[in-house]
Amino acid sequence: MPIAWGDVTMQPFDPCVTARRQPAVSDGFYLPFKPMAPGEHTIVINGHDMVGVPVTLTWHLTVR
Repeated sequence: MPIAWGDVTMQPFDPCVTARRQPAVSDGFYLPFKPMAPGEHTIVINGHDMVGVPVTLTWHLTVR
């Protein structure tokens, strides 16, 4: 199980941040990309949710 400590300067935004060891969970899809050339990039992922509803995720990135 991952352990998260947290930065206490974030407490005004999240009072659960304690700067002490805490169990943590992470959930999601992670996509590795090769380093991108500088400039504007658009990443589009098409899929569907758990009941079959179409979902499109679009990210506009600026690589410096």
